[in-house]
Parts: sequence; C-alpha cells; structure tokens
Amino acid sequence: MRITSLLVLLSTLFILSSPQVNATRIHYQDVLKQMDNSGRYLITGNERARHSSSANGVSVIDNHTGKQIFHEEYGKNEGRVFNFAMSPSGKYFGYWAEKYERKGFFYVYQRSPLKLLHKIPSPNSWDWDRGAEFSVSEKRLYLQSYTNSVVVDVDSGKTLQLFKGVTPRHDDFKVGAITPDDQKLVVSREKSLNVWDISTGKLLLNTFDRKKNSGRHGWGPIRFNKTGTHYLSAWAAGFVMVNVETGKITYVLEDLASRSDIMADFIADERLPLVTFISGRGGYHDEADAKRLKAPTAGIYLYDMVKKKVVSRLGDKDDNYQEARKKADYLVSEERVEKLQAQYAQLNNFQGQEQLEQYALLFTALSNGNTTYVTAINTLLAQTQKDWLKASTEQVALAQKTGNAQLLITLAEQHLLEPQSEISFYQRKVLPAILAIYQQQKDYQGLLAMLTLANLPATIADSVISSAVKYMPESLSLNERLEFVNKFADNPATKNVIADIYKEVEKAESIAAYLWFSESLPDSKQAKAAIKNMHQLAFELAENRATIAAYNDFIIAYPWATQAQEANELARVLENDEYSSFFSSDDELSRRLLVRSKQIARKAKQQSYDTVGYLMIIERMNTLLQDNFPGAEATLRYLESEEFKDFHRDFNRAMKSLETRLDDINKSVGKLNSFIQRQSDTMNAHFDKAAQDREMASELTRQHRLWERYLQKQE
Repeated sequence: MRITSLLVLLSTLFILSSPQVNATRIHYQDVLKQMDNSGRYLITGNERARHSSSANGVSVIDNHTGKQIFHEEYGKNEGRVFNFAMSPSGKYFGYWAEKYERKGFFYVYQRSPLKLLHKIPSPNSWDWDRGAEFSVSEKRLYLQSYTNSVVVDVDSGKTLQLFKGVTPRHDDFKVGAITPDDQKLVVSREKSLNVWDISTGKLLLNTFDRKKNSGRHGWGPIRFNKTGTHYLSAWAAGFVMVNVETGKITYVLEDLASRSDIMADFIADERLPLVTFISGRGGYHDEADAKRLKAPTAGIYLYDMVKKKVVSRLGDKDDNYQEARKKADYLVSEERVEKLQAQYAQLNNFQGQEQLEQYALLFTALSNGNTTYVTAINTLLAQTQKDWLKASTEQVALAQKTGNAQLLITLAEQHLLEPQSEISFYQRKVLPAILAIYQQQKDYQGLLAMLTLANLPATIADSVISSAVKYMPESLSLNERLEFVNKFADNPATKNVIADIYKEVEKAESIAAYLWFSESLPDSKQAKAAIKNMHQLAFELAENRATIAAYNDFIIAYPWATQAQEANELARVLENDEYSSFFSSDDELSRRLLVRSKQIARKAKQQSYDTVGYLMIIERMNTLLQDNFPGAEATLRYLESEEFKDFHRDFNRAMKSLETRLDDINKSVGKLNSFIQRQSDTMNAHFDKAAQDREMASELTRQHRLWERYLQKQE
C-alpha cells in the first residue's frame, strides 16, 4: 500500500477527545498513564523512585469533572502497581498489582458503576507486567509477560488462549494487540512477528530468522486498519506498516523524529496514517522534531511524505486530538468536495475586488490539507487558480486604464491577486503595471513608496530609482536629495542627483558649501573638485587679508592645498620685511624671530589634529633665520642644538608623508573619505581654537552660518 501523506501530531499533553468512529483506537501510551478515546477517563499513578515503570498506587480520574473515581494505594515496601490499561470507551480499566511475598493479579474493573470484575492470576511465576490492552470491541483483554501472552474474555474473565513463546528467550517482547475482529493476536518481538488464531490457539505466522540480528515489525503500540489486514507501529524514530497475513513490511519511514516517542494509527482514509509524537515520561518534548518536519511550531499537522513538507496545520499542540482527527477526515470527504464545488459555482456572482477575495478564500480552502488522493479537489484547485489569475489580469488592466496604482498595491498586499506563497504574477504583471502608472503620472512620491514594496526584483527596483531621479521635483531640498543618494547609492542614476547637488553648491561659491559637499559625498567624482574650490576660496580669503597670521592659518588648516607653498612664500616676504630694521641689531631680530618660531612649535605640540602646516611655517622661519642672521649668536646656538636636529628630522618625515598623501589624492578618483575627514577635522579644529587671524576666522564662521541657514530654509 502506497502512502504519500500523513498527519503529524507534536504534543506534550494527552490531547484526545470524542469517541472514534474508526475500528482502531488511539490514546496516550505510557505504562503509568492510559486514557480512553474521548480523553475523559485517565488511569494513572506516580512512578516510584527506584522503579520508574511501577507505582505505589493507582487512580482513575474523570478529566471533565476532576473527580477521582477510583484509588488504590500501597504503603512503603508493601507492594506496587503497573501495566495500566483503559478500554476504548472508558467502560473498563485494569492494572497489574502485587503485594510483596504474595502472588500478583491483573485486576479488571468496570468503571460505572464501579465494580471489580476479575482478578486474573499468572501461571507459575509469570507476571502480566509487559503489556495490557483491551480490544477495540472491549470483549477481549490481551496480557503479556516476558515470554508468554494470554487473551481473556472480559465478560467472564476466562482465559481463551495462553500463547507460549515460540522464539528464543533473547527475542525480547516489544508490543502486541488483538485485531479489530477479535480473531487474531499479533505480537511484535525484537527479531520476529508472531500471529495466532485466538479461537484455536494455532500459530499462523512466525517470522523469526536466526540469521537476522533484528526485525523491524514495530516497537510502538500496534494500530490496525478497519479490516485488520495491516497495522502501523513506531520503529527507529519513524514507523512501519506491516501486512498481518504475510508479515511483510509494506512501508518504512525512518528518522522522522529524534527523541520523541511515536505512535502511528489510521484515520478514515487508510492511505493517510496518523502519526503522533509524544513526550517522554518526564514531560520532555524535543522541539527539533518540529523543525525536522519543517513545522514552525509544535502542533497537529497534515504532512505529505512525497513532497516532504507540511500540507496543513490542524491545531496547536494543546488542542483536542480527536477534533484534529475529524478535520483530517473532513479534508478527504465527499462533503467537503461538494461544499467547495458549490462555492466555486458562486464566483461569477461577484465582481472586482470582492470576486478576488472569494477566489482567495476558495483557493485557501482547497489548498488546506490538499492530498494527491482527492482528484476532484485537485482538479478544482487547478481551475480555481487559472480563473483567479485571469480575474487578476483583468483587474491589473483596469487599474492601468484608470491610473489606480494604489488599488493594485492594496490587492497585492492582501494577497488577492495570487496565492500568498506565489509571487510570479505579482512580479511579472503587477509591479510593472504599478511602475507604468507612476511613470505616466510622473509621481515621484509614488515611486518612492513603490521601493518599500515586498519582493521587489532588483531589475524593477533599478527602473523605479531611475524614474524617481527623472521625475525628482526641483523643489526638493539638498538634504532630501542627499538622503535619496545615500539610500540608493549603488544605483548609477544617483550620479545625476549628485551632479544637481553640486551645481547648487557651486552657485553658493562658499568655503562652507564646498566643505559640506565633500563631507556628505566623499566618494563622488565631484568631491575632489569641491576640495580644490574650497582651497582656492580659502587662499583668496588669506590673500585679501594679506597678513602673516592669515597665511599661517591657511597653511595650518589646508596643508594639502596646492596653494600652500604660495601662501608660505607670501608669508616669507612679509616676515622678511618685519624682521628687517635699521633700528634693531641682528642679534635682537634673530632672537625675536627664534622666540616666535618656538612659540609656534609649542602651539603645534598642543594640538590633536594634523600639524604638518605648523612644521612648514617653522621651517620657513628657520630658513629666514639662517639666511638673514647667519652669524647671530641666537642663530648659531639654535643650529647647534638637539632641538634643531629633532625638528629637522621630524620635518623631513612630515614632508615625505605629505608628498605621498598628495600623490594618492591626485591619482584617486573618488574614495577620498579618509583625506576629507582629516581635512575637515584639521580645518575646524584650527579655526575653532588656534586661529591666528581672527578676522579670517570670523569670515569662515559667517560663511558656515549662512550655509546652514540656506539648508534650513529649503526644508
């Protein structure tokens, strides 16, 4: 029998409800916890510290009312109870109990009215402690010891058959059950499968093979199909399907879960086995099982084994199991097919967005739990999707005709144009239509909004950005344009926006404007030109002042400028005049020049920014000292000092570094971040704290304020 889909239940609770219509039953399987099919009646006991499979007492509880129906307790070292069983309807329950130094019995009770029906002894020294289960009809009770099995008539308590082990003792018992017709007993062992006829006691099947190290007929609870020809049982973190007549394993699913206990069962459609993941006795459930199944959270799922993915989520992990089971049966029922076909027939009664909403609802309903078994559903699903896309195409054409891009965005965001899991129609038809509308309307804001849409292909995004540049309003402020450039820096179209920004900066013809541009767009091709223009304007400002202090400020603030050497020469001429006097001796003039040079040197050591400009000024003054006062005592002492040697060494190093940096700047195209940051820091720090010409510093401050006001005025 081929299986392509299955239901998966990931649960840490005993979430079962409502009687089962199928010929099998399903309940929480634990030696100390058993429930009926409705999930109402529970037989349980607290496990003992030394023997976790047994308890000091046993209780039967009505989960609906919380009432304790039955309780039996043994004192410490008095006895123990284990191997609990609850019948499918909750009519009967039973357990094995033994008092120490006495013979044990399996006790069978009627729940309502509460009554002890039977005390079933074990022959010889056997204990019926390995397995216990009522049949589906509740007429038979199956008990298991380490090697032997027995089937008891529930009404009379009489033993119908005692089945002794037919395989070696090392072929350990795993699990057993009675077929739905009460005719056969099926027992799975570690290396074999045994099937007996209950009425005759005849062994019908024994698959033991000494050459095989192990069998794989199932180690978890056995659950039959309606006819009893096949059963499902957990095995190797998965499950197997076994033919009862031949013992042949007709299906194997391994490594389905990592640590959880597993139980498999049939639902109404026997091609869809129900698989239950149950936590261990300590209440631990491995969430990795859900990830293995690609299920987002623990819960009840319809899982397609061929597609290897979740088909439908039927409930949360704490939801009622039987209700989820009903949902599973409904998904493959004729009733569902007829209802969905009627829903499809009504689609032509709707128009526009309302019709798309109905298509979306129908498609979701058809997709929920879709399997390969219901041909009518699959046919209807394909037709619905075809008609839905046709209606969506018509809606796109109408939106383009009326210029209603927002309608398309709304429909797409609500997944009314195609299934949520698909985006092909959205990307091929819807997005190009929205772009065409905004382009026709020259809607810059609409284009920007389009860039926030989900699942926007890069090619369309590039077209949107290019269109936004083309239709960018002239009223847009420089900061808004700058924000656009920074946001879409990788798009080539932003170069046009940068060019427009630079044109406005050129119109301002301001040191502050060029500095703002170079700081804001250091990687642009215009950044180098902005720096050169800033240097030229600053040099012109120093020339207008025509003072040594102004030239010194320029050299210190802009040592990388091409005009730095010219400024130094102009300052040299002024200094030569200042330190040439008929009224002062050479010694006095040389001392004054040397003192001033040392003052500038001390000032340089106090700064945290680049001081190469200071070194250029000091070298200029040292040269003047040597040229004009070579024989002066102050000159001779200074030239012989370690201070002069240290300065000369530092100056040479600084000049080599400056030469290298200027060479890098001249060769580079864009990517001037580091240099521009150094230039900005040096300029701002100098004029803020150490400017020599206050008038020049005031002019720069005025320009900065004017530029800031200009930017603010645009907002």
